[in-house]
Amino acid sequence: MSESKPPRIGDLPREEWTPEAREVFAFWGEPNAYEEGSKTHMTMTMAQHPQLAIAYNTFGKHILLTSTISVRPRELIVLRCAWHLKCGYEWHYHVKYGLAAGLTIEEIAAIREGPASPVWDGKEEDRLVLSAVDELIKNSI
Repeated sequence: MSESKPPRIGDLPREEWTPEAREVFAFWGEPNAYEEGSKTHMTMTMAQHPQLAIAYNTFGKHILLTSTISVRPRELIVLRCAWHLKCGYEWHYHVKYGLAAGLTIEEIAAIREGPASPVWDGKEEDRLVLSAVDELIKNSI
């Protein structure tokens, strides 16, 4: 994930900022985003298709805020998926969320190794969550 590549799709140009696109910028409550655009590239790209972006963000908000999966296993799932799929954006943001969910720096580092890491000794639920992610990804490709 350390390789930095230029984005394949650029941000929505300022001259195309419609009220609907500005709603996308402001969706997550980022200060002044409606007026100035979002600081995140993903949001600025998604704003090219406001209806899709709002639907995607609504789904994401459900997963993050009202999901029936507890916070710790949810962050293990997201981080393990991000590692497998080399998604630096998700990894970057969810390390912070993982720490807030009670994961330690050592556990977050061990997510890269997967369920076989000795960090998960005595943490069977965490090991099972990571194993489930690995199995789902292996069988879906």
